[in-house]
Parts: sequence; C-alpha cells; structure tokens
Amino acid sequence: LFDRKHPRQASPDWFSPEKWGERARPGDSGGRGGAWFIDAPSSQCVLRHYRRGGLAARFSRDRYLWHGPDKTRSFAEFRLTRALLARGLPVPRPVAASYVRDGMFYRASILLERLMDVRTPADLAAKTEGQAPWESTGRLVARFHRAGLDHADLNAHNILFDGDGHGWLIDFDRGRLRIPATAWRQANLQRLQVSRQATLPEVMAFIEREHLFGQGCGVVDLALLASALITPGARLWTLDKRLAALAHRFQLTWPKA
Repeated sequence: LFDRKHPRQASPDWFSPEKWGERARPGDSGGRGGAWFIDAPSSQCVLRHYRRGGLAARFSRDRYLWHGPDKTRSFAEFRLTRALLARGLPVPRPVAASYVRDGMFYRASILLERLMDVRTPADLAAKTEGQAPWESTGRLVARFHRAGLDHADLNAHNILFDGDGHGWLIDFDRGRLRIPATAWRQANLQRLQVSRQATLPEVMAFIEREHLFGQGCGVVDLALLASALITPGARLWTLDKRLAALAHRFQLTWPKA
C-alpha cells in the first residue's frame, strides 16, 4: 500500500533498513526501537517496524495474528493517517505500508514523511525549565478530538512542535475515528495526563540535586521516581524497600499516608 503522489513505485526494499545502506540511521533512543530515519530520494522519511510491548513482547517481539490484509496494523494506520490528512489535520504524510505474512502470523512496517526540527513537549520542558507549550498542546488535542480521533497511545512523546510553535500528532497505531462524544475523549486525556516521563538529563539533575548517589537504587528506579514527582497526582508502590523509602521521603507513597 503506498501513496501515488510519490514518484517511485513502492518496493519491498523500502522496508528494509539494510537496503538503504548509509541512507538509513537508527531513530532516537527510547520506546520499543524499530525506527529508522531514511534519506529517501523523494523526501526525508521515518521507517517504523511494529513491535510489541509489555508482557506480549516476551512471547513475540514483532509478530501479530493474521486476520486479513485490511486488519494489519500497518494498513490500518496508513489509511487512518491519510484520512486525518484529508481532514486538514497536522499529521505526517504516509508514504507506504507493508506486511509479510508467515502462516497464522505477520510482521508489518510503515514509512512516513519525517517532520523536521521538531521536539516533544517533554523535551521543550526540559530545555526551558518547565515552560513547555501545554496550552498549545491542549488546543491541538482538542482539534483532533473534534474530528473524532481516538488516539490509542496519546502521550507527550507523540506530540511534536517546531520552532514556530506549529504542532503535530504522530503514531496512530490502533487509533480510530469515532463519533465525537465525551467518555472516550476523557479517557484519551487521562492517558495524556499520566504520560509525563522524566528525560535522562532531568533524572541525572534530580540525582545530583537530591544527593541520591549510593542509595542502593539504579538509574531505572530513580527515573521512575523522578517521573512520579513531575506527574500531577502520581503515587508510587513498590516491593523494593530502598525505592519505597525514597518514595516515602518524597511523599509519593501509595496509598497516600
């Protein structure tokens, strides 16, 4: 499946980073991996392989149950993104989508035009001492909600802004268009509300500021602690006694004492 506005006929090689050679480089760290920046002849692109997360990843990292071509994650996201683009919404233009069937399962990839010189609100908050464009973020999300988009993974890392303040939403895997209502919009906003994740520079600054070296907790635990601190209303529950002690120190213990 591909966009005919691009000058070349789609090829399976488009979805193989190795075929691009030096014109492909791994995307930013974080998430589940499986993303590359591609210097394609027609435009700068992002190639993303679909990867599982959570418990499901222990059984299959990138295979999904086959239900037919139209039910593949890549084709569904390609068509949804095109539909949003047709409504005049700020989304990256989809270039092509593919799947490779293997019996009862399949693997999938999608290629999209890359948004250049953009940052997430979380990145902007870290660089400007908390002065992220949260008001603009709210207006952007509301615009998509009015169009009926139910984003399956609405978080601060799937919202991007350029230097002029123009915003985009990305990553519409498992999303869908629905009749505008109230309940699902509220659920969307709740996902966004709890999505604040401390960046590595924020975590390191937190460790140094609070003198947390030698407390018996690793960087991952301290990143969780820092993320809870900057997420309104967050509480932390853990079986790790050292992390629990730090949570108590910062009044993050759940249930709240």
